[in-house]
Amino acid sequence: MNRELIEAASRSPLFSSCDTFSLYLHVPFCAHKCGYCDFYSKASRSGIDQFLDSFQKEIDLYLRIHPELKSKKVTTIFVGGGTPSILTEPEWVAFATKVTDSFLLTDDCEWTIEFNPESFSDAKARAWKGTGVNRLSIGVQSLNDSVLKQAERIHSAQRVIELLSNPILAEFDRISCDTIYGLPGQTVADVTETLSQLIAFPVVSHISAYELTIAEDTPFATLEQSLFPDDEGLADYESAVLESLIAAGFERYEVSNYAKPGKQCRHNQNYWTMKPYLGLGPSAHSFDGAKRFGDVGSLHDYCQLIDAGLIPWGFFEQVTPEMLQTEFLFLSLRTADGINLKRYKELFGEPLLSGPRKATIDELCRQNLAELDDHQFWLTPQGLNLADGVANRLI
Repeated sequence: MNRELIEAASRSPLFSSCDTFSLYLHVPFCAHKCGYCDFYSKASRSGIDQFLDSFQKEIDLYLRIHPELKSKKVTTIFVGGGTPSILTEPEWVAFATKVTDSFLLTDDCEWTIEFNPESFSDAKARAWKGTGVNRLSIGVQSLNDSVLKQAERIHSAQRVIELLSNPILAEFDRISCDTIYGLPGQTVADVTETLSQLIAFPVVSHISAYELTIAEDTPFATLEQSLFPDDEGLADYESAVLESLIAAGFERYEVSNYAKPGKQCRHNQNYWTMKPYLGLGPSAHSFDGAKRFGDVGSLHDYCQLIDAGLIPWGFFEQVTPEMLQTEFLFLSLRTADGINLKRYKELFGEPLLSGPRKATIDELCRQNLAELDDHQFWLTPQGLNLADGVANRLI
């Protein structure tokens, strides 16, 4: 799609079918680019001032072109990157204050910031807390120093242990830790030991355990395949993660996410239930229920377009009913709740148990991959490990 069509689309009404939405804010800077990372970021602080200026201007552009956003409330905010904790305290305050001055936040707005252990400080934590952040997501990945080195992480296991022992974390409502399994040089024992150390800290109430995804155009894509586990090996990791976290009182509420009761990430739940969200910052994506769009994945182009008075979209697409139905199946089946049968019929005008799908669902239940009652269809723990494959069978 050419620039003129994208610009015309950006001026059509947004979020017209909702009263609330979420914000995703992308800070595209980090101290070091890890070998597996395919998110847009720069391994440098160069350009931060320009980014902060353009970020504020982007908000102003949206509110000028789409004044309808001023009356809608923000229920969750997630600040990702990059490494948002690379921002100094004054930079963060300017960044966050622009958000709170520009949007209406619900009284219980969940506000998460991602950070890496090496860039944490008490002063930054106080700045985050002072501007409304109430949830922290820590990029741990592993507590084995050898594995961390292979993954090109620049913090140590000891740094994480010291961080999780810091009493300032108790001032936040929820603390989450990100981990990865399937990294080079990693064993199942490494993963279970990492999890056992993390759950020993009472402050940790949420753990994400992601299967390593090797994306094209990343350094990991050039490594020997033998360094990574095969499907059977990944299944061993998945079983170890599930057993460790369930035994510790965590509930698996999505394929890769576990939480203590009541501590789920509401922002991510909004993604999985296809609620609207607005992305700001280079490469940030948005969805308003009918349209999907996103900012250009280049800081230079992002700033240039904003300086020209243009919302810096790099792509736009109208979501067709068929696309919506496919995405709904894929996203819903990744969650422990699965699909509400009544909502499915309301959205798509047909029962889930219709046509060829009924026979497929019956077969999935016989295979102990899924369960069904009068109200809900959901995947068993075994089925959740195969969620995308199951969704493909139902399309």
